[in-house]
Amino acid sequence: QIEVMLQLMLSLGYVLLFGSAAPLIVPLCFLVFRIQVQASAMLLTECTRRPFPQRMAGIGVWCNVVQVLTAMGVVTNGFLIVHYGYAFAGTKITAKLTGCFLYCILAVILRACMNDLGPSQDSAVKLLEARRNRVLQVLSLKITEGLTGGGSDYKTFAGAARQAEEVEAAEWYKIGHFRTSMAMVSPR
Repeated sequence: QIEVMLQLMLSLGYVLLFGSAAPLIVPLCFLVFRIQVQASAMLLTECTRRPFPQRMAGIGVWCNVVQVLTAMGVVTNGFLIVHYGYAFAGTKITAKLTGCFLYCILAVILRACMNDLGPSQDSAVKLLEARRNRVLQVLSLKITEGLTGGGSDYKTFAGAARQAEEVEAAEWYKIGHFRTSMAMVSPR
């Protein structure tokens, strides 16, 4: 898994660090990135055994690597623009440093604006988490019933999920995200 992510980070790092110096190579790097992701998906789904499921917080430590690459890319691209750009040709070093500094500040402001525009978590992720929690609750209830020999009310375990009733009744076709994918299985 580390080897696969390392190959992806090398392509992404090249684009982030040197994309402005060689812009024609950027589509090729994204093509390599796409092929690598599809090859990894095929490897995981068809060629290897299913890994033991573990709860992960995303891509883990690689998020920090991407943040460092992004910051280094902004500084590198700022340097390349002021050092080789026509607008800064023949200017003093203070003008070049100011231009690089302003470029970095502009990049930070644009990143903050982009983070504010998009949602931090997709609604499908919330739905999948609600389903997972529901399955865990039912499993723990079944285990408890098996150990104690008694029954319990399912309503107490329904949780605060928005679609708790649909999840509890296994009416997946009523949940908006799965209307199109479950159209063939839904009762009419």
